[in-house]
Amino acid sequence: MGSRQGGIVSRFANRLKGAVAGIFAAAPAATTRPAGDRRTPDPALPAQPLGHSGVPEVHHQLSYLTDVAELQRLELARLLDQNRRLNSRIDQLLIMQQRDHALRERLHAVLARFAEVDVAATDGRVASAEARYRALRRSVGHLVGHLARTDPAKGAAAPAIRHRPSA
Repeated sequence: MGSRQGGIVSRFANRLKGAVAGIFAAAPAATTRPAGDRRTPDPALPAQPLGHSGVPEVHHQLSYLTDVAELQRLELARLLDQNRRLNSRIDQLLIMQQRDHALRERLHAVLARFAEVDVAATDGRVASAEARYRALRRSVGHLVGHLARTDPAKGAAAPAIRHRPSA
């Protein structure tokens, strides 16, 4: 992020230099000195057109550019700060999403294990109960048959036990 910020600042500085150079280049040479001024201009200094009050207009334009540059610098700083805060918030949300995903996976694993154990245990208990019922039914059938053979008088009077499947 630091190199990106440096690139933005250097591009802005280059644009600002170009704008300032354009202001100096656009100044007409005829209005560089007030009428009657016979001094020779210094070739090292750029020509400065005069404004209404005799103050060079370039000063006003540079002041305006300085204000604009300062406002842009402040706006850039605000945007970079906001970008940093948003990236921090995105990082927090990604961490929360990863935790949520991990918890959901653990929950599904526990529920799947519970469902397998519960179904297996229930199936085992049902099979065991059915086996005991069949053994008990055979035993009761043998007992009733044995009682009927040993005491024929009571065997005739005893009602027949039949298995009725439940609906």
